Amino acid sequence: MLTLEPVFHHGITLMLVAFRLAGVMLFSPVVAGASIPNSAKVFLVVMFAAAIYPSLDSQWHAAPDMSMVTLAQIMFTETLIGATVGFIVSIPIVAMQLGGNIMGMQMGLGLAQVYNPIMGGNSGAIDQLMFFLALAVFVTLGGLDIMFMALVQTYDHLPLGGMVLEATPMDLLTGLMQSAYTLAMRVAAPVLAIMFLETVSSGVLMKTIPQINILSIGFAIKAVAGLAALSGALIAIESVFIDEIRNTLMLLMDWATSGAPVPATLVGVACG
Repeated sequence: MLTLEPVFHHGITLMLVAFRLAGVMLFSPVVAGASIPNSAKVFLVVMFAAAIYPSLDSQWHAAPDMSMVTLAQIMFTETLIGATVGFIVSIPIVAMQLGGNIMGMQMGLGLAQVYNPIMGGNSGAIDQLMFFLALAVFVTLGGLDIMFMALVQTYDHLPLGGMVLEATPMDLLTGLMQSAYTLAMRVAAPVLAIMFLETVSSGVLMKTIPQINILSIGFAIKAVAGLAALSGALIAIESVFIDEIRNTLMLLMDWATSGAPVPATLVGVACG
């Protein structure tokens, strides 16, 4: 006799697997961009869920008497796990964009806003350049592969419905956010130094030779000097970002494979 119990048993579990995968689509680089159609994102979630589901522990199953409130709570926690993985990976890339925003403002290019299809909004020319450079380095280093591998690892140490408050990586998130601000300032430091020298030089020149209209040529000088400093510092910026993204991915894998929060001391050592 045909019953709906197998459908309920496997269907609910598969849906929860898909919800964890869908959480990655909220913040992760590349796949969370507005340039990818929602239908393609849904297809990716369903495809990955169908591939991951057979490898899960078959002991977990949805109880027939499970209430909708309990199911909704589990769906929320599963989405939160995926969103946490995507958010952790995106922190260094957003830090690079922040560094580009600081440089663009100091160079006088903050008003040059262009549409960023990945972020789904407007951004400055320099911060968009830094964002796409960071995105290219992230993909080249295999960041997408490691991100999905870490997500798959979470099913072993954070089973469906097993997310608890103690497993929340608050120390990891706090350490990475602090490291992100440090990375942004390190990326923008060469341009900030040149802009400081240009401002002092322009002020001295304006006082010593008042015949020169600094206001009319100052904008062009800032833009040229800032772009020259950025071009000369790209190799150092790339090296700093590669170290940061590798440390971030390493910490993400440590959390995903252990199911426990990474100690703050480890975050400070790896991200400092």
